Amino acid sequence: MYLAKLDIFGFKSFAQKTAFTFNEGLTGIIGPNGCGKSNVVDAIRWVLGEQRPSVLRCDRMENLIFNGTATRKPLGLAEVSMHIENTKNILPSEYSEIKITRRLYRSGESEYLINNQPSRLMDIINLFADTGMGADAYSVIELKMVEQILSDNAQERRRLFEEAAGIKKYKARRKSALNKLETTQQELTRLDDILAEVQKNVNSLSRQVGKAQRYHEYKQQLKEKELVFSYLKIHSYRNQLQPLETELEQVNHSKNALGTELHKMEAETEKQQAQAVEAEQLYRQKAAALHQRDEAITELQNRRQLRRQKIESLQEAVAAYRQEIELQRQKLQQLAAERQTLQTRLEETRREMDAAQERYREFANRQLEGESRYQKLREEHQRFVQANLQELQQSAAVKEAYQKILIEKQNLSERLARSAASLEKVQTERRQREETLRLLEKSLQESRAEAETYRQETAHLEKTLAGLREARETLRSEINREEGNLEKLHSRKDFLENLIRNYEGFSQSVQYVMARKSEYAGVVDTLANLVDCAAEYRPALESYLAEVSNYLVVEALETAREILKHLRSQGKGRLTLVPLPLLNSENHSAGAKTLPANGKALPLKQIVTYSAPYEKLFDFLFDSVYLVADLDAAITLRREHPHLTFVTREGDILEHWGNLTGGAAANQMGLIGRQDQYRKLLEELETLQNRLAAHRDELEANTRRMQQAEQKLAEFAELQNSLRDQILDLEKKTDQLSYELNRLAETARDLEAEAAQQSEALQQSEERETALLPGIRALQEKQEAYQAQEKTALAGVQEAEQRFKELTQATQEQQIVYLNLAAREKELLQQLQFIDQGEREAVDYQGDRERKILENQAQVEGLQKENLRIESELENAYRERDGAEQQKNEIEKQVQELRAHIQAAEVELKKRQKLWNQARERIQELELRIKELQVKLANVSEQVVEKYGAAALEFDIKSLDPALSLAEVQTDIDELKEKLERLGDVNPLAIKEHEQEKERLTFLTTQREDLLSARDQLLETIQKLNSTARKQFMDTFKLIETNFQRVFQEFFEGGKAELLLIESRDPLEANIDISVTHKGKQLNTLSLLSAGEKTLTAISLLFAIYLVKPSPFCILDEVDAPLDDVNIGRFTKALNLFARDTQFILVTHNKKTMEATDSIYGVTMEEQGVSKVVSVKFE
Repeated sequence: MYLAKLDIFGFKSFAQKTAFTFNEGLTGIIGPNGCGKSNVVDAIRWVLGEQRPSVLRCDRMENLIFNGTATRKPLGLAEVSMHIENTKNILPSEYSEIKITRRLYRSGESEYLINNQPSRLMDIINLFADTGMGADAYSVIELKMVEQILSDNAQERRRLFEEAAGIKKYKARRKSALNKLETTQQELTRLDDILAEVQKNVNSLSRQVGKAQRYHEYKQQLKEKELVFSYLKIHSYRNQLQPLETELEQVNHSKNALGTELHKMEAETEKQQAQAVEAEQLYRQKAAALHQRDEAITELQNRRQLRRQKIESLQEAVAAYRQEIELQRQKLQQLAAERQTLQTRLEETRREMDAAQERYREFANRQLEGESRYQKLREEHQRFVQANLQELQQSAAVKEAYQKILIEKQNLSERLARSAASLEKVQTERRQREETLRLLEKSLQESRAEAETYRQETAHLEKTLAGLREARETLRSEINREEGNLEKLHSRKDFLENLIRNYEGFSQSVQYVMARKSEYAGVVDTLANLVDCAAEYRPALESYLAEVSNYLVVEALETAREILKHLRSQGKGRLTLVPLPLLNSENHSAGAKTLPANGKALPLKQIVTYSAPYEKLFDFLFDSVYLVADLDAAITLRREHPHLTFVTREGDILEHWGNLTGGAAANQMGLIGRQDQYRKLLEELETLQNRLAAHRDELEANTRRMQQAEQKLAEFAELQNSLRDQILDLEKKTDQLSYELNRLAETARDLEAEAAQQSEALQQSEERETALLPGIRALQEKQEAYQAQEKTALAGVQEAEQRFKELTQATQEQQIVYLNLAAREKELLQQLQFIDQGEREAVDYQGDRERKILENQAQVEGLQKENLRIESELENAYRERDGAEQQKNEIEKQVQELRAHIQAAEVELKKRQKLWNQARERIQELELRIKELQVKLANVSEQVVEKYGAAALEFDIKSLDPALSLAEVQTDIDELKEKLERLGDVNPLAIKEHEQEKERLTFLTTQREDLLSARDQLLETIQKLNSTARKQFMDTFKLIETNFQRVFQEFFEGGKAELLLIESRDPLEANIDISVTHKGKQLNTLSLLSAGEKTLTAISLLFAIYLVKPSPFCILDEVDAPLDDVNIGRFTKALNLFARDTQFILVTHNKKTMEATDSIYGVTMEEQGVSKVVSVKFE
């Protein structure tokens, strides 16, 4: 499997449609900086599904579309298509050729296609999952990723290991299961809250049942009187409500049952998906085995084809050998004809040689006569010269000595003058260089002092900047924390404002009246809002005032009457009003029942605060009520003071008539102290806002100081770099001048010594010249007489010599003619020898070709026999392959059946989800309709239900006496109401509500058990996924660790490397560290490695992963940039080794890397802003 082709159109700088065709092996992409090489890598990342613009080197995805140039308009879309040859079935697809396409339009719309069919991004991600070819897999490695792989952040390394181990799908499914588990847990939490509320209602109703029984005794009598006026209307509304409520209960029950069933089905689906994953893994193993058998068959077929080709080649060679034998026979015939011609020419040449030899002898005799005469005259001249030779030699020696002295004297004078001039020039140049050196050393000293100043200032700035950064991070953390707290306070403020404004927690009637407070004159507030205490006593006060907190205080009795009348007419429920004038009527004697001070109890009135106008009200409420530490203290004190009421700090109440109220309070906002909490919250909010503003100002100032420090640091760095270059230049110039000064000093010393020697030699030459001058003149006179006699003798010798030369030249000419003829004879003889040799070679060549014919025929027979054996092996291989393919097809069928079951389950799950949604919508409709009917019914039935309960509505109107008058019924009603008022507040529906809430509690408990079962199934699935993924990850990690140690030693001779899995509760989330030892040094951190060493370490890790799970193709973007020539050689050698299983695409500037590639694409930018591609393939 390999990347076969890449089509790019409108992506970044590729304005025109550009196609890259890739073969197996190494492919290089080269070009100058900025021409668009890395855009090819970005295109591959993008088509594989990359969604992060930062990874693609842009701010937004729209920036990937070609944006136009000065001569080209912008394009409306970007499109990249990748063609993959799926020959090894690595991708889970039945196609052997797969085309992946991604398009992006300027409108923001995007498309994904697989083989030109629309698909989803998830389909592409799943297609490449665990193959090493995803957008974030290790198939694309950039130089910057080397730092990420070796950085302290181990997430990048872990991603590579997870991809190699093939556990990403397990982690994705585990995440899905965890999300469902979280949803189930949220449902459980919600259900627990509901259960707690229902349990509280059941407990509360249980306490109210006794009082409700006495209440019903009076209420039954009152109901018989009031039912006459209201039953007919109530009966009509109840007839409408009954079927709606029944349907609502049924739909609610169905919705809850569907919810439980949904959770069970989701857990079962996850279990089936885990089984499908195991089956798919087995299918891949069988597919790999089938692929191995296919490769074995292909190898046998190749061997058979190779032998067939070799047989054909051998047979063709036999035919060629026979043709060559025939050519050699024809050559022998041609050589025989040439031999006859050469022998004829040889005989003619020998006859010409005999005539030339005769002429040569005649001229040689004449030459001997001329030579004899010349020698005789020459000997006479020599005897004359010999007789005067001694004197001539003496004269010549003296003249020569004298001449040498003159020449030596002249040379010495010239050299002495040149030495003096050179010495002066050297000394002048030396003085100039010394002055220049002094100035340079002064400048160098000043520059070094300035550099030290810059260094100290830079160190100070870096220290200051580090402090500022630390302070900035501290401030940011503090601001984030304070912003979080501020958000919480704002939420609580809004919550409290809503509670106070809307009177949340109070009864519906209180909310109704306070919403229309302006319509009633003299409405003060609820009793809960008029009183407060310290927070430590608030549970006790809340508990004691629980029954009266909803009481509404008014200033006038008429206001109370108006409110009650309005509530009754609008059907807004019952409300207890406290008119202040009634409290001022001295109908209460405060302090009648008191407890002597003993330190064990404290009057409740002493711990509360309220306004003075409500003194009478709270005297009445808190009379004979004491605060004690706990319930035991209350029980003890009551034995002595049974007429008092005791309240514990935790809120338990022991009343004077013996009833005990207590238990756990609901976790909700109390009705008392809301205003105080709101006021304190505003103060806390203002303090936090001020502190946050101060911290923000401090952060802004810190940022300005950091920017100033960074700017100064950059300026100093630039100055230091400039100064460093200047110092290096000055040091270089200083060293050069020092060397030149030393050389000039040495030259001056040499010139001075040479001038002294020349002066001494000149003086000696002048003395020798004076001594030789008299002898020179006498020898000159003798030489003139000798020269006249010698001239006459020399003229005769020259004449004889001239005649001898002429005869010698004629003789030589005849000799040349003879020698030419001899050379021609030799040449003809050599040609005859060549013909003899050619005939022998032709005969030998014929014998050699006949022998090779026999050898080739024998090889053909052997290859034919071997092919028969290979045919037999192929038949066996075909049978084995058919068996493996049958096993693979059976497992594939199982996988498809599992997938079909999962798909059917998901369809059924969607149906159940749809039914659940329909049930929820129907519940909302029913609740709305019921609410409308209840509002209509409230005007008539609310008083009846509140006073007598639901049983009163079953009253039979036919049982009434027709003669019964309204006045009598009203009288009876007033009497009964007076009796009921003496009982106090009673819940008339306590018994029925207790039964309903108990039934609801049972149903919710069953529902909770179902959710717990679904949660257990999800936990079991997660455990199984964790177990499989952890085993697969650890096995892969051990293999990669072994390979990494071996590959690292190949790149770093004598080096050691180790992968460390940091201990963690979950190995799937544990960090992976790298420990290396290079050149005997144990490095504590990988940041100490050089850029080249980091690159080789990252490549070692990448190749170690490839040895475990090779990626079908790999793109390396300039990862070889930091490597030297030696390591480039190791790098390319490793690439060639891994190229057997992995296709490599290299973006590079290195020439040695280019040499290692099989083909090269050159990316250029002939037109500004538009990339163009040129390809070269090496055969």
